[in-house]
Amino acid sequence: MIVFFLEILYLGEIQFAVDWLPAIHCCLNFNQQIDQIIGPILFIHLMNEEQISNMMCIAECVLAVEFKMLHLSKIGDIKIKLHRPIEGKIKTCTIRRMPTGKWFACFSVEMGDIPRPPWKDGSVVGIDVGLASFATLSNGEKIDNPRFFREDELALAKAQSKRDKLPKGSSLRRKASKVVARIHERIGDKRADFSNQVSRQLVNRFGVIVFEDLDIQSMLKNHHLAKSISDVAWGMLVKATESKAAYAGSKVFLVDPKYTSQMCSRCGMIVKKDLSERIHSCSECGLTMDRDLNAAINILRLGMQSVRKSDRSPVL
Repeated sequence: MIVFFLEILYLGEIQFAVDWLPAIHCCLNFNQQIDQIIGPILFIHLMNEEQISNMMCIAECVLAVEFKMLHLSKIGDIKIKLHRPIEGKIKTCTIRRMPTGKWFACFSVEMGDIPRPPWKDGSVVGIDVGLASFATLSNGEKIDNPRFFREDELALAKAQSKRDKLPKGSSLRRKASKVVARIHERIGDKRADFSNQVSRQLVNRFGVIVFEDLDIQSMLKNHHLAKSISDVAWGMLVKATESKAAYAGSKVFLVDPKYTSQMCSRCGMIVKKDLSERIHSCSECGLTMDRDLNAAINILRLGMQSVRKSDRSPVL
């Protein structure tokens, strides 16, 4: 199974010639210094768990597609599940074992310039993310919040309780820990798949997509909503949309979230309201509408102000 990961090591003239665990620290430290997302990393699900430590960086590898084998220097041949060919020149290969025991080979590849489609002028949308609804679009559409963690919360609690009762270091506890890890992995996979599907639909439909530039880490300090905010994964949606937009003829803008929920989208009057108030009602102009829809329209307006600063401005 091939999975696309949105961060990639920019290698340039740097060569990683070290094997085993210390090399992955070099990769991770270098990766932290990279600010731009320059392409996908390809993952291949490995079938062989032997001979390899949890994480290592391999400088030399050969991929035998016909025989579905991966040859790693100083390790040997490993069977793989290859669902599509890897494009570009392979530079390094990082081997990683997940908490569930699955193995993946992560390839960083060097690719030429990828042709980008023309910008889709005229189709614009503002998006207000939330908890009641995952997202509300400025055209009135709503995307339901799937609440993946809440669905598996009871199963996770039972698995953790069973694990905690077992003696530390025992084989039974290790097996129970794998069960807990599988539940976490399942939740994460569902969340990532959902974010990628929604982001793909957005970039296929709209040329300009506007989100709020939310400080999610500060929002997590609200202990009443922290679990729900973590579960909904707004940041994952924004990053997935940004990574797809350039190659789909779209642009993503982030705007200041200040007063987007309080300001009336018709007259600009500030209407104070609590989180429990789901209807926006303006006493100045009489506008009454869904709170999230009002915010989405304000987000779109702020985004269009950023778009008009460029030479190419979509026509509303």
